Amino acid sequence: MNELSVITTKDVEEKLITLRNQKVLLDCDVADLYGVKTKEINQAKTTQTSSLMATFLYLINMKKQRWSKVLTALINNLLS
Repeated sequence: MNELSVITTKDVEEKLITLRNQKVLLDCDVADLYGVKTKEINQAKTTQTSSLMATFLYLINMKKQRWSKVLTALINNLLS
């Protein structure tokens, strides 16, 4: 596909396979749809996964800090 091609639902459906009762796209088929090398898809996936994981861990840490403050305040109120 060239840069200006639109990826249609039909294009995607033709490449879907069923694996363990899940519809999946292989990395090589995603690369074909976007007109890039499979290596580029895998690099982008790794970069995005790392970025999302860092964001997720940050959010978990923030929630822990908030809950810690809430629990500390609750305990202090109960003890006073």
